[in-house]
Order: sequence, then structure tokens, then C-alpha cells
Amino acid sequence: MGMLHSRAFEYKSIKDEQQEKAFWVNIVGTVVIVGVSIFCPPAG
Repeated sequence: MGMLHSRAFEYKSIKDEQQEKAFWVNIVGTVVIVGVSIFCPPAG
């Protein structure tokens, strides 16, 4: 339990923020691609 609280106030490094941003970019990109392929199926 103590470790959980200490991590809550831990400073996020720039690397962590970049990884988190890349993670969300990948999620959004995947959702957009899936959405486009559902609403605009490729010809053929």
C-alpha cells in the first residue's frame, strides 16, 4: 500500500510522457483506421 502512495506523487520523466503520448497516438490511429474501414470499405 505504501508503494502505491509513493508512486502517485512520483515525477513523470520526459521519456514516460513520450511513451504515453505514443501509446495514445497508436490507440487513436487504430480506432480511426478501423472506423474508416467499417464506414468506407475498400473497393472490391
